[in-house]
Amino acid sequence: MIKCTKCKEFKLADCFAKDNKKINKLTSHCKNCRNKARKEYSIRNTGYDVKKSKEYRQNNIEKVKVSNRNTKLKRAYGINQEQFLEMSKEQNNKCACCAKEKKLVVDHCHVSGKIRELLCGPCNTSLGLLNEDITVIQNLIKYIRKHNG
Repeated sequence: MIKCTKCKEFKLADCFAKDNKKINKLTSHCKNCRNKARKEYSIRNTGYDVKKSKEYRQNNIEKVKVSNRNTKLKRAYGINQEQFLEMSKEQNNKCACCAKEKKLVVDHCHVSGKIRELLCGPCNTSLGLLNEDITVIQNLIKYIRKHNG
């Protein structure tokens, strides 16, 4: 049992967030106290209100989806939704490997980080699971030919 320095209650360790800077690797305030303090701080200092934010997200679902997608694309690949859509248009909205019209994802080199093309999820996942190893891919082709008689 650990005593929260804010509410002074003794609580189980999983009631505290992790903090690797502390000796016991846990925060000194319990999660409930930390959440309450954060909410109060946000309202007091930025006018941020969780209810207003939730209401905005519910009333602007498509706008929020585009914003989230833009954020993800920018962080992961350095491109935005418009650039992604342009790439998709250049590929006729088809996977660069199987040429099927499916939901497309960005394929990139894990060594250089360079974007290659857009692939469908299964093609992108397969490439990753095979570690982009040409020898393994060629061996799989031989294997399929051997057993498709």
